[in-house]
Amino acid sequence: EKVASEEALERYRQNLEELVAERTRSLEQANARLRLSEQCKSATLWLSQHSAEMDEDEVLRFGLEAGKSFSLSAFGAVGLIDEDGRLPLRVWSQDTPEEFGPGLAGDFCGQLVRQLQPLICNCQGDDPCRYFEPPARRVLGVPICDQGDVCLILCLFDKEEDYTMADAEEVQQLGLDLWRIV
Repeated sequence: EKVASEEALERYRQNLEELVAERTRSLEQANARLRLSEQCKSATLWLSQHSAEMDEDEVLRFGLEAGKSFSLSAFGAVGLIDEDGRLPLRVWSQDTPEEFGPGLAGDFCGQLVRQLQPLICNCQGDDPCRYFEPPARRVLGVPICDQGDVCLILCLFDKEEDYTMADAEEVQQLGLDLWRIV
């Protein structure tokens, strides 16, 4: 009976440790999301206060660099609707690899416009995202809509970990704020 009680107590202790570990992970994730949200709001506030002194590309680049920073992405790009109704990726972050640049990812941008929602591409192993040449391992694309039409897209590339919907939501909020400012 004593052995059975000790075994039951050990199972209970292990279960409790698992619950504590799960709750700790959940709280750490919630804190990380709060930090991201705070960084996004701080960047947007600064930008709204200084945008009158900047041209459109500088505003877009500042917003892009902020999004790249708080999402822990390696590089990024932003596209703004042009007079012909196209969305070229025209502003790239400062540390974008040379092989990436304007004209890249037309199919990816087209997919964002068609589906009107974020597109996350987290590729595994040696299988790069099919939209890009040269290959990117992880991509987050977020369309920003105004009255049902895409007006701006934000693309972030090669975060160390997989992109999540929480990343997409923060980038979308940043994009909405950028669109209001531009």
